[in-house]
Amino acid sequence: RTLVDKVFTTAKVTGLEPRIGEIITTLMDDFIDRDEIDFLEAFAVPLPMYVIAEQLGVRREDRVIFKRWSDAAVETTGPVTPERQLELAQIVIEMQQYMAREIDRVRAEPDDMLLSRLANLETDGRRLDNRELQSLIFQILVAGNETTTTTLASGMRLIIEHPELADAIHADPSLAKMLAEEALRTATPLQCLWRTALEDVQFGGKTIPAGSIIELRFGAANRDPAQFSCPAEVDLQRKNANSHLAFGAGIHLCIGNQLARGELRLAFQALTQRLTNFRFSRGDASCVPLEGYTPYGLRELWMSFDRR
Repeated sequence: RTLVDKVFTTAKVTGLEPRIGEIITTLMDDFIDRDEIDFLEAFAVPLPMYVIAEQLGVRREDRVIFKRWSDAAVETTGPVTPERQLELAQIVIEMQQYMAREIDRVRAEPDDMLLSRLANLETDGRRLDNRELQSLIFQILVAGNETTTTTLASGMRLIIEHPELADAIHADPSLAKMLAEEALRTATPLQCLWRTALEDVQFGGKTIPAGSIIELRFGAANRDPAQFSCPAEVDLQRKNANSHLAFGAGIHLCIGNQLARGELRLAFQALTQRLTNFRFSRGDASCVPLEGYTPYGLRELWMSFDRR
């Protein structure tokens, strides 16, 4: 954790913003003249995937399989059949073998990419071994890719359902970060986490025995009226907008939260500056939800728009 904090500093993320902006511009140029797009396929999937893949040193020609690895990483967090477990295990092994080769490469020839910095920095007088690095990369893959994709789509859905949001951000681009926080809060991309009870715990008149696995559906906390006034509303002036639990809290705060927030802010700024009149293009079939136990969001978002 200490090692990742060294390479995911605010300064490092800020330094990535020009490159993130270039990727956003390229993606928008590719779809801006289309009559209809699936927002996920055209923008929400490739943006964070290209950013994190580039930082991990994944070659351009390998980015299609990188998405497959990322999807598998998320799917392993939910309940799956034994047959699917075997399939996912094979995909994860494929990813581990690839990253092992890349780790060896950047240790022999260091560069300034994230993978190289992780592989070559020392903590407590030593470098992480390959097993520890693989675990860390797995976490970054989920934190820096899938959750951002889902929140981009959730934010766009909010823009379509509430056109005044796009108008407000167009007039004041600094409000894009508020939309990002409200999308994270109201449509938390990963809805639950698990903890192990270290001792017997009394809760709600019941005893949770020591050693029990506890599932916490923390997404519900982000709509707690005791914490957020009018929690179902999207409010770009909300005073405590960033006090949600979408990225966890304390020592478990998501290691990629600064990167995700930066991508979301820059994306919503660019989208509202160049486009207007966002609308669903397939009626009730425009929004196709994700399937799964842990993630919450959309798998497809069919929409149209006008150029400004």
